[in-house]
Amino acid sequence: MIIPNGYIRITTTTGGGLQNGKPVRATKTTSDFITANVNESRRSHGAVGEQTIATTASYVVLVDPADAPNVNDRDKVEVFDSRKISLGEYEVQTARLLDFVDAIRIEV
Repeated sequence: MIIPNGYIRITTTTGGGLQNGKPVRATKTTSDFITANVNESRRSHGAVGEQTIATTASYVVLVDPADAPNVNDRDKVEVFDSRKISLGEYEVQTARLLDFVDAIRIEV
């Protein structure tokens, strides 16, 4: 059981490549909003370039395995707060099942 304080949407890319020497377009599918427990693990605000200032962040997200059973390291996750305001879209660093608490831990 998780205590939801935000949402995520998982974007999965499938297909693509070559078929008979011709390129085949990859298809992207985006899930509906999935309730999640979103925790910010790192945030840094500073200069990226000569005159550019940016904020970078990373999150640890817990979701119910029934809501996102097929999430893997090749997916992208868009993280939202409790008001469904986007916090950014990130590539999944790790996604693993926590057996004893019955939750999937996703690091982005």
